[in-house]
Amino acid sequence: MKVALDGQGADELLAGYKNYFILMIFVFLFKGQFKQALKCFKAQLKQGFISSVIMFLRNMLPPFAKSWMRRVYGYERFFTRYKATTEPLQVKKNDDGKTNASAFNRYLIEQHQLGLENLLYYGDIVAMNNSVENRSPFMDHRLVDFVFSRGDKLKLHDAKDKYVLRTLPAYQRFKAELERDKIGFSSDIKAETKGFMVKELRQSPILEWPIFTKSLSDVLAGDTFETAKYERLLFRLYQVHLWNDIFKLNKN
Repeated sequence: MKVALDGQGADELLAGYKNYFILMIFVFLFKGQFKQALKCFKAQLKQGFISSVIMFLRNMLPPFAKSWMRRVYGYERFFTRYKATTEPLQVKKNDDGKTNASAFNRYLIEQHQLGLENLLYYGDIVAMNNSVENRSPFMDHRLVDFVFSRGDKLKLHDAKDKYVLRTLPAYQRFKAELERDKIGFSSDIKAETKGFMVKELRQSPILEWPIFTKSLSDVLAGDTFETAKYERLLFRLYQVHLWNDIFKLNKN
């Protein structure tokens, strides 16, 4: 039996994303910890302040505001006001997160109920498809309960995310390797790849799903989705297309 350890949940648990810093800038200012606020602000500028603000708003705004933003950006026209039938919850959710004394903890708890839920689902699919037992130590309920019962410094201090991990002797030993800059690269096949994805989506059965409008098919017929503005949406749509092709059509 193959068993794999992954880091799912570490970023949501210990504030591993820079867009999480925005909330703490206000918290530090409110507490009079101006040096901490300044360090977080500088880290945000280095990361990309505008993109971090957009990501923060996407997480924090109520549904109607998110819908308005998608409409302004041009995404909303591709989706219907489709309401799926809901089944009663088998497990009642605990609302303790809403009463947590720390605003930052409440925010991070909310992240556990958003994107992380989907990431864990997809991670399980990939693991099972490859006959691998997946283990996520950062999702241990005892660790989650402990972290969210403690203050903000456990997660963020001196503009360093996942702060408690960075204080461990094992981390300090390999600090140079662990904190090296991430290296990206450009590819000459990027335009070709996007063109291929658009071509596949034009013939995809997911376009018949009730959540999508006819506008999506119409726009896919052109080259709009090959522009930088729609890269993220194109990637998400293609993910759904592949999921449908691999896990649904192949079963039939």
